[in-house]
This record gives sequence, C-alpha cells and structure tokens, in this order.
Amino acid sequence: MLEKQFTVSKSDTAQMVASGCLPVLGTPTLIAWMESVAYLLLQSSLSDDFTSVGVHIDMSHKKASRIGETIRCVAQIKQTDGRKTLFEITCYDAAGEEVGYALHTRVAVDSRKFMLKVEK
Repeated sequence: MLEKQFTVSKSDTAQMVASGCLPVLGTPTLIAWMESVAYLLLQSSLSDDFTSVGVHIDMSHKKASRIGETIRCVAQIKQTDGRKTLFEITCYDAAGEEVGYALHTRVAVDSRKFMLKVEK
C-alpha cells in the first residue's frame, strides 16, 4: 500500500484542465493523482530497466474539492497477473470523506523497448 497527499491548486481545477467551468478539483487531475500513486507503488518493485504504463481506469469522482483542500490518495495492489497489475485506489479529503475511487490497471514494460516501438 502507498499513500500520497496532494493539495488542490488553481491549475488542478476543472476550469484549468478544460473539463468544466467551476473552480473545483477537475476529474482529469484526480485521475492523474490516482495514476501517480499506483505508478510509484509498482515502480518500487521493478528493476531500473522497467517502468509501467496505465492501460485502463474505471473511476468515480464522488465529491467536489475546493482550492486549498488536501486530498489523500491510497493505492493498494489488488491482483497481479504476469506483467499486469490491478490497483484499488481511494482518495479522501481532510475530513476522511471519500472524494474518488478507482480500479486501475498498469502493465510493466521494458522502457527502452517500449520507446523503440513508439518511435517507429
């Protein structure tokens, strides 16, 4: 399990990430935070030549968060199948209320080989 805290800034709002017009935490930002925590958790167990890429996310944004609020994202590994890892990620506000929930899949890849394929 890994948890990380983020503070909502103006650049994280729906207004700024073009997902809405209100000055509250934008869903794309919350997804990025969720992916970040899952990435960090998995990266700690991979060799230096490997990284992981996100391939799927099933996410619910359950509560609005204003600028200045602290959001705590907690990721845990739910299942591993070869190179594929499924994470359960829950994010909470300072009051402990659930802000978002996701099931997120990442795949471990050889960084060099992956980029060679992308550049072709």
